[in-house]
Amino acid sequence: MNDLLSPDHHVIEMTPSKGDDLGKFFQDVEAVQSELDELQKLNKNLRSAHEQSKTLHNAKAVKELRTRMDADVHLALKNAKILKVRLDALDRSNAANRSLPGCGPGSSSDRTRTSMVNGLRKKLKDSMDSFNDLRQKISSEYRETVQRRYFTVTGDNPDEKTVDLLISTGESETFLQKAIQEQGRGRVLDTISEIQEGHDGVKAMERNLNELHQVFMDMAVLVQAQGEQLDDIQSHVESPHYRQVALPKSFLSTSIPSFIHSYTQLISLYLSLSAVLVTPSADIAVNFTDGMFKGVYNGKQCHVLDIATVLSRAWTAGVDRIIVTGGSLEESMEALTIAETDARLFCTVGVHPTRCKEFEESGDPDKHFQALLSLAKEGIEKGKVVAIGECGLDYDRLQFCPAEIQKKYFEKQFELAHATKLPMFLHMRAAAPDFCEIVERNRSRFSAGVAHSFTGSAEDRDKLLSISNMYIGVNGCSLKTTENLDVVRSIPIERMMIETDSPYCGIKNTSAGIKFVKSTWPSKKKEKYDQECIVKDRNEPCLVRQVLEVVAGCKGISEIGQLSRTLYHNTCRVFFPQDLDSAADSLLAGHDPQ
Repeated sequence: MNDLLSPDHHVIEMTPSKGDDLGKFFQDVEAVQSELDELQKLNKNLRSAHEQSKTLHNAKAVKELRTRMDADVHLALKNAKILKVRLDALDRSNAANRSLPGCGPGSSSDRTRTSMVNGLRKKLKDSMDSFNDLRQKISSEYRETVQRRYFTVTGDNPDEKTVDLLISTGESETFLQKAIQEQGRGRVLDTISEIQEGHDGVKAMERNLNELHQVFMDMAVLVQAQGEQLDDIQSHVESPHYRQVALPKSFLSTSIPSFIHSYTQLISLYLSLSAVLVTPSADIAVNFTDGMFKGVYNGKQCHVLDIATVLSRAWTAGVDRIIVTGGSLEESMEALTIAETDARLFCTVGVHPTRCKEFEESGDPDKHFQALLSLAKEGIEKGKVVAIGECGLDYDRLQFCPAEIQKKYFEKQFELAHATKLPMFLHMRAAAPDFCEIVERNRSRFSAGVAHSFTGSAEDRDKLLSISNMYIGVNGCSLKTTENLDVVRSIPIERMMIETDSPYCGIKNTSAGIKFVKSTWPSKKKEKYDQECIVKDRNEPCLVRQVLEVVAGCKGISEIGQLSRTLYHNTCRVFFPQDLDSAADSLLAGHDPQ
C-alpha cells in the first residue's frame, strides 16, 4: 500500500496553459472529475453491499461479501491517494501559469483556475465525510446485530460488557452455555460462527476506512490553506477579461454544476477555531454590495476593498455558504456578479421595501419588473440566485418610501417567486399585521420563506410561525435585549436560521446576548486597518458563530454542534433543495435539541 505514494507510481505533472488558453487545464480538471466520480461509485457500491449484508445468515456468504467490500475499500484508498497527487499537480500548474503574461494573481484566468481546483477539493472533502459516515454506520449496526442475535439464541438481552467481550474475543461459548444445553451445540455454534465472521469483516473494514479517512483529513487541511485570496474581487468583476473567459460547453453543462451541487448534504468539515472543531454553518444574509466592504465609510475611503479577506475568515470559521443580499435592481446585479466569484456564494434578487419607489422612478414599472425577472432567471441558470428578495414592509423608515408603495410592490414581487419557483427572502419591521396579511394572501405563490433579521414581539413571532414553511432569521439585532432573548427562546429551532446581515447587526458589548459569546476575533479601527483583524464595529460573516452561541445559550442547548447542523439543514431545505435527498437526514442523527 505504501508503494501507492512512491515517485515511480504517481509523479503527475499538469502542463501549464499558454496565455488565456485554458483548454489543457480543463482537460486535467475533467480527468480528476472522472476519478472523483469513480470514488463516488465505490462509495455507492459499499453502501449497497452493506445493506445486502443485513440479509445474509450464513458465515460463508458473509465472508464472500466482506472480501468484495474489502476490495472496494482498497481501491477507494488507492484512488484517493492518486487524487491527492493529481490535485497537488494542478496546484503546481496554477502556480506556473501565474508567471505567464496576463495570467498573474487576480487575473480572470487565475481566478477560474483557483475556483475550479477549490471545487474539486471540496468534492473530495465531501467524500471524506461520506466514507466516514459509512464506517460509523457499519460499526454501529453490527453491534445492534450482535445484540439481536444473542437474544435470538439465548432469550436474554446482553449487557454492554457481554457484547463488548463477545465482539472482541469471540469467546462466545462462555456466555451461550445455557443455550448450548437447551438448543443443541450445533445450532448455537453456527450462529456464533456467523457473528464472528461478521466481526472480522467489520474490524478489517473499519481499519481500511480509517486509513481512507486519514487521507481525506490530510487533504482537508489543504482545502483550508487554499488559495490565492481573491485579492481584488471588484477589479476582477469589472475587468473585460471576466466576461471573455471561454469555457467549453460540456464543462459548463456538467462539471461546474456538479462542483456546486454535489454531496452538500453530507458536509461536516473539521475546521479549527480557537482549538475547537467547528460544524458547518451558513450565513443567509450578507450585504457585500455595501460600501464598507469596499473600505468606504460615510463617503470616506478608509481602507482597500477586502471581501476576499472577509471570505477567508468566514471559510476558516466553518461558514460553508453565504447568501449575498440584493435590495434593488442595480444591487441585485452586483450581488450576482459577486456570487459568481466563489462556489460557496449565492444571492437574492429583489427590491427592499425602503427602495420600492425605484419601480415608479424608472418610468416604466412593468419594464423594471421584467428586468428583475430576467436577472433572476439568469442567476438561476448559473446556479447562483436562490431567493426573491429582500422584499417586504418597513414602517420604521417611511421617510424613504410610503407604506402604500411598499405594499403595492411587496405584493408584486410574489409574482417573481411564482414565475421562478424560488423561496422568499423577507423583511418585516414594525409592520406585522399588513405583512402577514399580504403573505397569507399570496401563500400559494411561493414555496417557503424566511423573515430575516427578526426583531419583533412574541405576538409577531407567533403570527409568522402560523404561516406554513415560514422561517425566522436571527442576527445580532434579534439578541439585543432581554425581551429579544425571551422571544428567540421560543422560536423552534426547526423554524430558525441564523445570519449576520453584515456589515450591520453585530452583537455589541451592550447586547443582552453578549454573555453567551465564546468566540472572538482581534479587531482594529478602520483607520488602522489590518487584514489579520476584523474591522471594529463592522459585522462580517465569520461572526455568525457568535449568533449561534447566543441562540444556544439562551435556549440552554449544550450540543452546539447539533444545533448548528439543524440550522444548516433548515437553510438547505429552503434555499438549496436540490442538495437534499434521503441521505441528508444523516446530518440530524440523534435527538434534536429542544
